[in-house]
Amino acid sequence: MRRFSTLLGLLEARAAERPDQCLYRFQEGMDDDESTLSYGELLQRATRIAAALQAVTAQGERAVLLYPPGLEYIAGFFGCLASGVVAVPAYPPDPARLERTLPRLRAIIEDAKATVVLTTSFILSMGAPTASCRSWIRSSAYSSTGWPCASACEEGRPSGSCSDA
Repeated sequence: MRRFSTLLGLLEARAAERPDQCLYRFQEGMDDDESTLSYGELLQRATRIAAALQAVTAQGERAVLLYPPGLEYIAGFFGCLASGVVAVPAYPPDPARLERTLPRLRAIIEDAKATVVLTTSFILSMGAPTASCRSWIRSSAYSSTGWPCASACEEGRPSGSCSDA
């Protein structure tokens, strides 16, 4: 049996051996709505996120993972592993209690000295980018053709807009 020194090495080997085999299954709510992620899909998404991270920050820097529970979080985590960026998990702000949860998020970003935040378009639209950082990356992890894009923070707000290609 082969031994792997990293999770990324294990993922790469499994993606080469059995790219279409289901690796993760996420059940959303009590319904039968579930999402799946194969070895190959996870490696592809992680590689795309890693490329976006490498474009905006250096290895060893910190990235806050600001995702709701689900497969997008897993892809972001593996993207951090692939890029050499340290993942800092955080719960997204609660839309019903932004006045309380946004300051908590800002404190996490500041305390971690994060230079990047990985998140979704929805969370980005809630006003989360008021925290200081160099870059925010919103990923479209559920789209096979989507490419994560980055927009730089300028005075706490992302400059320009980013479309999911």
